[in-house]
Amino acid sequence: MRVIAGRYQLLAPLGAGGAGTVWRARDELLHREVAVKEVRLPPGQDQQRALVDTLREARAAAALNHPSIITVHDVISEGGQPWIIMDLLAGRSLGDLVKERGPLPPGHVATIGLRVLDALEAAHHRGILHRDVKPGNVMITDLGEVVLTDFGIAAHTDDVPGAGTAAAAAHAGGVAGSPGYIAPEHLRGEPSGPMADLWSLGATLYLAAEGRAPFERDSAMAIVAAVLTMPPPPPVNAGPLGGLLMAMLDRNPATRPHPRTIRAHLESLAVPLPVRPRETAPATVPVRARPRRRTPYMLGGLAAGTAVAVTAVILLNGSGGTGGSGGSPAVTTPATQIAQPASTAAPSPTTTTAPPTNPARGDGAFGRPPKACSLLTAEQAQRVLPGSHSRQRGVYDDSECSWSVGLSGFLDTTSINLKVKHSSEVKAAERAFTQAVQARDTEAGSEQTVTTSRIRTVSAGDEAAAQDKEAGITHSSTTTIWMRISNVIIQVAVSHPKRTKVTPQLRDTALKTARAVADTLQKAQ
Repeated sequence: MRVIAGRYQLLAPLGAGGAGTVWRARDELLHREVAVKEVRLPPGQDQQRALVDTLREARAAAALNHPSIITVHDVISEGGQPWIIMDLLAGRSLGDLVKERGPLPPGHVATIGLRVLDALEAAHHRGILHRDVKPGNVMITDLGEVVLTDFGIAAHTDDVPGAGTAAAAAHAGGVAGSPGYIAPEHLRGEPSGPMADLWSLGATLYLAAEGRAPFERDSAMAIVAAVLTMPPPPPVNAGPLGGLLMAMLDRNPATRPHPRTIRAHLESLAVPLPVRPRETAPATVPVRARPRRRTPYMLGGLAAGTAVAVTAVILLNGSGGTGGSGGSPAVTTPATQIAQPASTAAPSPTTTTAPPTNPARGDGAFGRPPKACSLLTAEQAQRVLPGSHSRQRGVYDDSECSWSVGLSGFLDTTSINLKVKHSSEVKAAERAFTQAVQARDTEAGSEQTVTTSRIRTVSAGDEAAAQDKEAGITHSSTTTIWMRISNVIIQVAVSHPKRTKVTPQLRDTALKTARAVADTLQKAQ
């Protein structure tokens, strides 16, 4: 095992993305487990200068002493590589929580927003921008704390340059952050300040309230185009938070609400977050009661870099809601609970019908979501995308996987991405499939820079539909197929950034990929 600085033994990777890799590690001096981030230096820059700047910003972030900011224990350089030593937290990311539970109650979303706002204002007061606020970087601990993690691409407000051309820089390393959570002014290459972080907070809270990202599209470049040209769909589950979220996501920084206005609105709605069940744990943690010490266990997420090309997304609904592009029904749970599974009453002694359904499994063929990387065998992947190699893209789970070909750069890359969510009920999957298809059919032709066809029926799985899209601003073309198998919804989006027209080859690749995934799932039933 590799040892960093003669002290931190790397045990296993927790996740990797554009900003670097996070490792579970053991501090051999203090005999405890920590999280160690191997920061990836920006490409195309003087590496020595980049190293000095990264270490300077990491040390500045380490000086932030706030209960809602991840604790940084050490910042070191070894072999020209920066390393950041952080807490290992017991809990899960906001993104993982929404994948599992679906949309959260507005009161819980407000509380999460308040805590992240606290963290951002503390950083902004010290002149530090986070620049990567997203659901994967917001941890909900087992004690009901909210912790903002991963200041790996943070920068001083005086040091943030223009981002360059959005359509290319978002994938070539010129724009820091994750597509869909990067503020429009940053994508436009304009100087970005604290309001950019607050825009990203608005996008993060939108996903928490709605169960889907505000600019969800089939590819990263399509997401960038939507952020730059389109308003997000009006929230349907956010309730009294809806107006605030839309205002925070305004493309013009000058017209977004002031942090004081955001705080006042969130405080009026906030309710305590639940504590994960433990025998000795209290029922809830008050909104402002935050323990000073955190229990080590898990660090919040890193975004995996997004490749534009063949994208296959498996959308399985969370219990009671959908996490996919079609939106989700509101979670109607008490304010102090987040959609815990309902208990099942004992059957009547006189009942002679079928035995009760296991509430954890429901009536679907899949009791658990399949691992994304298992949905295409190596042989299948080579048939649909010869020469491709797979890698897990999820940070702390196995819900996302990709296969890609072409290493010479973003414009030459073709890939297959798989994302997995789960629903125990077939009816819920059927509703989610219909919602996803109807939502995309409604969007057809609605974007100024995108030509989108109407939905057409195709033959795959239990039911399936397809759509073509040509994005002029990104010079890309995409064919998307939605397919349902029992309680699984599969979205297969095949795209190539060099083409400007949808070709029969793209349609054929999408259909072959969908049928290959369907074959794998049907054999697993």
